[in-house]
Formats: sequence, C-alpha cells, structure tokens
Amino acid sequence: MRSRTVSGSVRVLSASSVAAEQVGEDYWRVTVAVELMLGSTDVVRWFFEIGVVETPGGAFAVSDPGLVAAPPSPKGRVEVAAGTLRSPDLSDPATDTVSSFLTALLTGDQAVGRWTAPGFETGPAVAIGAFDDIRVDRVSIDEADDGSRRVRAEITAMSPDDVALVLTYEVVIVSRGGRWEVTSVSGAPSIASFDTGSAETPSPPTPTSTSTSTTAPAASPTADSTVQIAPAEGTNNNNNNPYLYEEEES
Repeated sequence: MRSRTVSGSVRVLSASSVAAEQVGEDYWRVTVAVELMLGSTDVVRWFFEIGVVETPGGAFAVSDPGLVAAPPSPKGRVEVAAGTLRSPDLSDPATDTVSSFLTALLTGDQAVGRWTAPGFETGPAVAIGAFDDIRVDRVSIDEADDGSRRVRAEITAMSPDDVALVLTYEVVIVSRGGRWEVTSVSGAPSIASFDTGSAETPSPPTPTSTSTSTTAPAASPTADSTVQIAPAEGTNNNNNNPYLYEEEES
C-alpha cells in the first residue's frame, strides 16, 4: 500500500462543484474540487466524487465522498447572462441593498430578512463569527421589463484568521414603497447560451447488480450524458500522482 504522510494541520480553504454526470434516474455523480492547506504552506487542490439523488424533498448525498483524479476539460461553452461587471457604486440604493443583504447573509445576522420582500424568507448562511469582513468587489445590474433588477455580485468574505473566500451571487431585487427589496438569491447564475460542442457523448455505465439497495440506485441505460458545470481551474493534468494537484501560491 502506498502512503503519503501529511504533517501538521489540514484546513479547507474552498470547495465547489466542477462536474456532474447523470448515471441513473434521479441519480448523479458529482465531482467537487476542494482547495486545502496542508500544514502551514502547501496549498493543494483535491477532487472528490459523491453520489447525489434527487427526491421530492430535495437532493441529498448517498455516501461519503471518494478522492478521485481531476475530471476532463469541459466541452462547449457557457455564457452567463450578466452585464459588464464593474466596481460597485454603494451610493446607488440598489447596489447598497444587495451589499447589505449579502453582508448580513454571510455574517450570521439573524435580521437578514430586513432586506427581503414579503414572501421571500431566508436565514443567514453561516453562524456568527464565520466571516468578519465582507467586501463587494464587482457588480453588474440588468433591469427587466417588469422593473425588477438582476444583480450579479462578486464578493470576498474574510474569516477571522485571514482566509479569503471568493463568492458570486445572483440577487433579484424589486422596488416597493420607495426602497429595494430582495426577492431571490442564488449561487447559480442565469445562462444566456450554452454551446454543448460536438464531442461524442459517452454512454452511462451498465448496471452490474440487481441489488435493491436504496443507497445507490442502479444506473439507467437511458440516462443523460455527462454535463460539465465549470472548468477545474488550476488543474495540473501532467502531475504523475492522479490524486493530488498542487497549486503554486500567488
């Protein structure tokens, strides 16, 4: 058995889904890229794969993840439906509303609902103390025919131990009673176009067992093909170790 000793602490810096493949009815194989700090200096990117099922009550993981090699580079191109991202003008009431809402969302402010419209409810995304500084770096604002605005915001959230996490949100706001209110927030942006490319579509794996276990549904021979969500930035495909992708510190 091969082993690799890691001395010191292991700290997760960020995690994001980078690929998904439908392998059965309502069953997906999802790859998550995780950036970690090993010890005090080594920053690495590892890829984990996990099975996710869709149910009427929502999606959930069916097992603990497995460490895998990086997914292949995506085919095709996705264009996000957002205008030109610019430095925010916080004197603009619409931008100030989005900034205040996201700050409350990410600092554990239980009164985050003060910026939401009636009918839209949300609690804070984290507990108090997870982040102590939220900075809105760039925004774009698109106005719809009904007067609502779709705001694409790129922010930096800083933890108390100076770990910076870059996040992006799409926030929809409406004007009511002389002020802007949030009607939805999502980390998934609206898509203007999606070119799937001309790559050959791989076939899903063939079931090898007739087990009736509910923890991992059998693959369907009519399942959809692989869908790449986003490129895995920083991947070193020439690394001889398929389970470890190291990044140079900036």
